[in-house]
Amino acid sequence: MQILKENLLEQIEKTKEEIKIYISSSLKNLDYYYNKALEKNKNAYLFNVYSNDLKDRLDINTKLIETLSSDKKEKYIFIDFNLAMNVFFDEANFFYLEKGKEYNLREIEKNLEYFSYEKEYILSEIGQYSRRGDIIDIFAYGKDNPVRLDFFDIELERIKEFDIETQKSFNDLKNIKIYSGKLDGKTVLITDLANKLSEGKVKFYVENVEMLEYHLETMMLLDYENKDKLKKRYDEILEKSTKLEVNISKDRNYKSEIHEQKIKISKKHLKYQKITDLIKGDYVIHIQHGVGIYNGLELIDNKECLSIKYADRDKLYIPVEQIGRLEKYINISGQEPSLFKLGTRGFSRRRKKYREDIRKTAKMLLEIQAKREKENGIVFIEDTVWLKEFEEKFEYIETKDQLVAIQDIKQDMESSKIMDRIVCGDVGYGKTEVAMRAAFKAVESGYQVALLSPTTILAQQHYNNFKKRFKDFPINIEVYSRLSANKNILKRVLNKEIDILIGTHKILSDEVIFNKLGLLIIDEEQKFGVKHKEKLKSKKQNLDVLTMTATPIPRTLNLALLGIRDISIIATPPTQKMPIKTEVIENIEDNKLKNIILQEVSREGQIFYVSNDVKNMPEKKKELEKILPNFIKVEYINGQLNPKEIREKIKAFENEEFHVLLASTIIENGIDIPNANTIIIDDFAKLGLSQIYQLRGRVGRGNRQAYCYLLKNKKLTPKGKEKENTMRKIENITSGGYQISMEDMNIRGAGEILGEKQHGAIETFGYDLYLKMLNEEIKQQNNKYKERLENVEIIFEDNGHIPESYIKEIERIKIYKRLYSCEHFYEVNEIEKELLDRFGKIPQEMVNLFIYVKAKIYAQINFIDNITQKGNIIIIKYSEKNSNLVETVLKLSIDEFLEKIVWSEKNEKKNNIV
Repeated sequence: MQILKENLLEQIEKTKEEIKIYISSSLKNLDYYYNKALEKNKNAYLFNVYSNDLKDRLDINTKLIETLSSDKKEKYIFIDFNLAMNVFFDEANFFYLEKGKEYNLREIEKNLEYFSYEKEYILSEIGQYSRRGDIIDIFAYGKDNPVRLDFFDIELERIKEFDIETQKSFNDLKNIKIYSGKLDGKTVLITDLANKLSEGKVKFYVENVEMLEYHLETMMLLDYENKDKLKKRYDEILEKSTKLEVNISKDRNYKSEIHEQKIKISKKHLKYQKITDLIKGDYVIHIQHGVGIYNGLELIDNKECLSIKYADRDKLYIPVEQIGRLEKYINISGQEPSLFKLGTRGFSRRRKKYREDIRKTAKMLLEIQAKREKENGIVFIEDTVWLKEFEEKFEYIETKDQLVAIQDIKQDMESSKIMDRIVCGDVGYGKTEVAMRAAFKAVESGYQVALLSPTTILAQQHYNNFKKRFKDFPINIEVYSRLSANKNILKRVLNKEIDILIGTHKILSDEVIFNKLGLLIIDEEQKFGVKHKEKLKSKKQNLDVLTMTATPIPRTLNLALLGIRDISIIATPPTQKMPIKTEVIENIEDNKLKNIILQEVSREGQIFYVSNDVKNMPEKKKELEKILPNFIKVEYINGQLNPKEIREKIKAFENEEFHVLLASTIIENGIDIPNANTIIIDDFAKLGLSQIYQLRGRVGRGNRQAYCYLLKNKKLTPKGKEKENTMRKIENITSGGYQISMEDMNIRGAGEILGEKQHGAIETFGYDLYLKMLNEEIKQQNNKYKERLENVEIIFEDNGHIPESYIKEIERIKIYKRLYSCEHFYEVNEIEKELLDRFGKIPQEMVNLFIYVKAKIYAQINFIDNITQKGNIIIIKYSEKNSNLVETVLKLSIDEFLEKIVWSEKNEKKNNIV
């Protein structure tokens, strides 16, 4: 039966059976039907193979059982053919928990252990549980989010879902089913599973049999030993299904018909650990004593201290309230630092010497900033109807961060201030769309736009994307690079016949003269050499500049953080973006390599194979063709090929004319092929970390699980090993590029931070402390220090601490750092709420700690030098800066003092400091 894609749902709605199961090999089609069904308020479910991980397979099997056996009457279940060809367990054990009922907590733990759940302190993925006092966290199979069980003795008071990244709870539930990580029963086909669990009230459909047979052929090649089994499964599914031939309407934009994308990708992994998080054995630097090694937390006289090891086995104990004087030590040379000796004057002499350098740098940076603010730039027109229409034609839903970045840029462009803004966002997070809207605004205001790209391939890709996006508007776009053949471009730029010119550093040459250039967009600024950067500086005079980057070089990063350049960070991934699975493989065998490629091809995908051995690339192509079936087509590109050939091959790869693109690092920037979701990087240890990160970002640009295979052929150097560990850790990183440049600094000793003159200061203080000192110096010179006293002394009989029994050390140190950096009462209250949610009832020691931190904030904002407790009396000594007071010493009872803090908190709320 033939049918158009847009009429499919209407057709299967007519079926009298309550459950409709639709099988297709096209993920795009399944996605379309699923979202259309949701728009019609149907009970719709989408199942596809997003990973080969055992836990994910168990999760899908559990979700299928739960969906098929749920009470909801009519159901529309859309299943990827690759998944439907698997066998499934037909039973899943579970236990049921209900709010308000009484339970034995140890029994719940025993059940979880029996169900093969792993016990962890903080949950990071599915199939784990944690117990902290009266709180049990579980990331159960079949669920999108983990749940938190909060008990009062044995009564289950609350069941809440929580966010795997922030660990904060958000949604109350009345009950929860916890499914086992060990599935039972018989292994059956999807047809038998559905019939068993729905008592036969089910109708199957399969889409485009010819395509299914092509996929079956690939599956049989991948799993040759079981080809007969696979054929038998396929025949059985076909026999029980209605066959539909689905066609698409010409010139119909199916994507634009989905009003709101409803695909929800659950976060299955914890966010990448921050590089500044302290772990035992890390190098640290103390503002007074220099570099030591962090040895963990120790309780001394009921006060928690950080233990730091110095040279000659000396130890220093720093009270946690002084944690602000300590930073993790990250240098730029990448070499191990020497430990300082306590009690010597070596570090204080060096500190004094470099403080002066920091003062000079701060002065220079402030002068740059002042100049920027003083000079008047172009004032672009406000949003027009045309721009609004252009924005409405965007095929996707903007993320929250994208919208904020767009708003930031518009405000910059509409003001008289010269824009110098960096948009930092991970690969595939939508920076280009942000730049396109800025370009549209500039052209509408009567100006030309130049987009500068580091490679000819990326320039061509930007050109194709801009042409496609601007096709409905009378805006002239051209590309100027060694790949472009049009000789009249220079004349047309001068005559203002070209509105947007995209190109490599060639557009910086003196022969390119713009008629009225208003906006310069720079993609991946760090890829340009010193000469080109100097040329850029001269071109940038009075121009609005927008820089797009995924991995900012330290110089860019610092200037951005210090407010010298403005920054917009796009940290929210697009709705459907999934973390890229990364695997390191040593001495890969031909069979494994063949399977990796065939697995991607079997789901209609394409593969990048990166090799930097340009000379032997034709040979490598033959090697790959030898191990792959004849129907798999391989092509190669590198910088030594003629520009026309490169352009034609990339176009052919985009059009899915071949499966594997063998390439040098020429593809590192901007190749945007959503259908390529596997990348294999040969001999990865020879590349820089940022390079690997950029290459890895070539995949995972669509809504499918992407894979990155890092091949190593021999023993790694220590730096190569660190690189491997970082890439493993970064799997589900949010805003990865922004942090990876800091990792790269640590591993490769990357980059000039604020010019070579500052190397000595950075090496002495470490990256974090240096930045902190520079920031403080800038604030001081700029008179932007808040009206508060920084160094106050609080002496209580019990300052409080976080008991080991309440929070373990790795989390405790993070909480201390956050608490002691609080400047407002509301921040302390937020942390208190979070800890109550995550760890349960607040112990008395922590109540005392919150009072201590609030007393410190109270002292700072009221210019109090010292607060001392003597028995039940609190003695307050005001600073000389507080000249309004008649008496500088005040004695209060504990209750009176606490009342003053409460009054200050209310005052903060009244003044809207939140």
